[in-house]
Amino acid sequence: MPQPPNPHLSNADWLRTAYTRWGWTQQQIAEHVGTSQSAVSKALRRHRIPAGVRPDSLVWDDDWLRTARLDRHLTTAQIAAEAHCDESTVVHHLHRLGLPTRR
Repeated sequence: MPQPPNPHLSNADWLRTAYTRWGWTQQQIAEHVGTSQSAVSKALRRHRIPAGVRPDSLVWDDDWLRTARLDRHLTTAQIAAEAHCDESTVVHHLHRLGLPTRR
């Protein structure tokens, strides 16, 4: 028997606030509402909430990204978590800056 829709994921305003204003990742939202990351991703698409890098993401700060990779020796996963974006986005920006992209 199919599960009823998650009330949080059915509420576009709540989802938009959690994702863009509070800066929660899809995984954090999923854990908060007790569902999967893929369900959150589908809800974002359904409500036409752009997924990916938010404008305030640290990944756009070149100095921060250089420090995270070269001085703090963070992995792409760690950088993605701190910058609230996907690892593929981190890799893209590391390439853009000519920084090593090993995971």
